[in-house]
Amino acid sequence: QLAQVPPFRLKGHEMAFRVQFTGEGAEGDNGPYRECISAACGDLESGAMGLLLPCPNATAGGNAPYQHTHIIRHSAASPSDIEMFALMGRLFGVAMRTKLPLDLHLNPLLWMRLVGQPPTSSHLDMVDAHAYRTFSDIAGGGGGDSWGHRG
Repeated sequence: QLAQVPPFRLKGHEMAFRVQFTGEGAEGDNGPYRECISAACGDLESGAMGLLLPCPNATAGGNAPYQHTHIIRHSAASPSDIEMFALMGRLFGVAMRTKLPLDLHLNPLLWMRLVGQPPTSSHLDMVDAHAYRTFSDIAGGGGGDSWGHRG
């Protein structure tokens, strides 16, 4: 339903929109609002929207870093996927304007790209430790800023 809300209505400082759960006697405005945002984050991480996937480290086991994080499903490029990404962007914007933290566990590499920080080859370890070790071994143990060159 957030997709149908006109953008100018999402500019509230306390709450960007009002939430009312049918058949529930929730008290106050903040509780249902926070529950709605939390449910949206849960839907994103569950794969229900088809935009996020657990990062490869999630299945690696052992001591691979950031196993609890998610990455964007790069094959999500259909018109409906693009609409869902726009909706995800609206959710991010609402959260920033209302200072409500999102309960999303996005991989640090994704955040780096969102803020324009260029990744280096060593950042691959944050997403896929196995691929990082493999490429590093192929490059002669590099693993610095570029394959084969120690940083």
